[in-house]
Amino acid sequence: MNLKKKAILKSIHGSSMDKKRSLNRYLVQIGCLVWALLIGTGAWLTPAGHALPVAADQVIKDPAVVHGTLSNGFQYVLMKNTTPKDRVGVYLNIFAGSAHETSDEQGMAHYLEHMLFNGTEHFSPGELVTYFQSIGMDFGADVNASTSFFHTVYDLTLPNGDQAHLEDALKVLKDYAAGALLLEEEIDRERGIILAEKQERDSVSYRTFKSTFSFELPGSILPKRMPIGEEPVIETTDQKQLRQFYDRWYRPDNMVLIMVGDMDIQAAEKWITARFQSLEPRIPESLYAPKGIQWDSHEGIKPFYLFEPEAGNTQITIERIEYTDFAYETEDSLKLKVTRNLADNMLDHRLSRMIQEGSVDFSSASAYSGRFLNYINAAAVTAKCDAKHWDTSLAQLEKLLRQAFETGFTQKELDRVKADFLADLETSVRQADTRKTSNLARSLLTSVQTRNWFLSPVQAKDLLTPFVESLSVDQVNTAFQTSWNPDHRLVMVTGNADIASNSSESAEQAILNGFNDSARQKADLFQPELSTSFPYLPVPETTAAIQSIEKNVKDLEISRIDFDNQIRLNLKQ
Repeated sequence: MNLKKKAILKSIHGSSMDKKRSLNRYLVQIGCLVWALLIGTGAWLTPAGHALPVAADQVIKDPAVVHGTLSNGFQYVLMKNTTPKDRVGVYLNIFAGSAHETSDEQGMAHYLEHMLFNGTEHFSPGELVTYFQSIGMDFGADVNASTSFFHTVYDLTLPNGDQAHLEDALKVLKDYAAGALLLEEEIDRERGIILAEKQERDSVSYRTFKSTFSFELPGSILPKRMPIGEEPVIETTDQKQLRQFYDRWYRPDNMVLIMVGDMDIQAAEKWITARFQSLEPRIPESLYAPKGIQWDSHEGIKPFYLFEPEAGNTQITIERIEYTDFAYETEDSLKLKVTRNLADNMLDHRLSRMIQEGSVDFSSASAYSGRFLNYINAAAVTAKCDAKHWDTSLAQLEKLLRQAFETGFTQKELDRVKADFLADLETSVRQADTRKTSNLARSLLTSVQTRNWFLSPVQAKDLLTPFVESLSVDQVNTAFQTSWNPDHRLVMVTGNADIASNSSESAEQAILNGFNDSARQKADLFQPELSTSFPYLPVPETTAAIQSIEKNVKDLEISRIDFDNQIRLNLKQ
């Protein structure tokens, strides 16, 4: 299945079938594609009982999912699933990440994530790992955590959904939520581990992500708030700073608990209420959204170049990016997402065909569009090539994108991607009972974090099938043109192409000149496949009537059908 279709269907209903390059490939690698947060200068919440960072009841549409909110604002989302038998996936999501840090706190959210495994109210330092092992869980595989720009997530995979395992898991998560010890000696011990982790991340892909991210979001706080943090802060972080961050953001009205698996849902609700109802904010300060997310708008053609000699290839990306509000998904926005996806798939097919035919110099390519990091509305086309072909690959990519923008796609191309998408909806319905607990839990988590709907496979099919069937090629072309509004283009070349050494001008100027030179040429690289008609006889205007049928003709084991136009059909079963 196409990756973008998989992403949409999985985010909708946790499909059991198993978003990208400059913005999404590296975002996926460091786990930040699904981070969510409400932007603005106002507060998320006034005191408890008012608006929540994300209200689960506005995104969970599947009636099989149980969700609720305790009186202190703590939210939970539960779903029974028996694949695999007995196991339960548990996620505690905190709506706080590196974007919530001040300049003096860079890396604090990630540091705190580490510290919650190093001593809590019911588990002294070192005891938690031993405890998990005692109940058949592997640290890392079944117990983990992650920090992103807008979230910190703690996840457990329980070997059994009985009362003992669930209550023990809830005790651990309650300790994460409110029982951190944050001992000075443990903070000092963890410091070296985090610094080593930061050093290990200094890879080609990570450096490329950081550089392109800063280029894409000039003036935004996000490129300055990488979750791993900055060394000066990591080296000096103390108990007081960690405690301040912990008390400010780890509060019941800033959390959601997701549990999916083979368990008693009603009993789980009772145990969750008993364990988390007593949580209270530890400081009176109301929650607020981080400031400075929005970036300076782009205009015109803007080149970017990063030389990484250790990279295995060169990557060419043409992109358009703009700020968008972080709004709850609606039926209209879901349908627009699907429409854009169909357009991307058609461009993907064109790129793939050109590669298969050997008509282009790049070896792989893809198109994508959508909302990323909740506020980034982006459209991009990207390709990988050998360093020596960066200029011709850029020109070819520009022409293929411009051709799709100017002349649109054909009905035949749309029919193909429609059929694929509708078939995937049908497959998801057939496989609904085989969806894995881990996929469902992550999809529910993603829905809550991104404010996107979670639908059952049947709901998705009933909603999207008639919509997709009714889409015209003009509607899809219009959506594609809207995604690629020509007000600006970001043109990025990264990897092992040493442009500066092989040009009398700067690398950026060479990229800009190459793009502009291509833009002045005719965009007709791709030749759409023409519909073929039956090459022998014209299709008759009327159908002949059956004159006689003789079944089981002796010795021949056939049936003989005579038509009134003197045609005889011999049919052998």
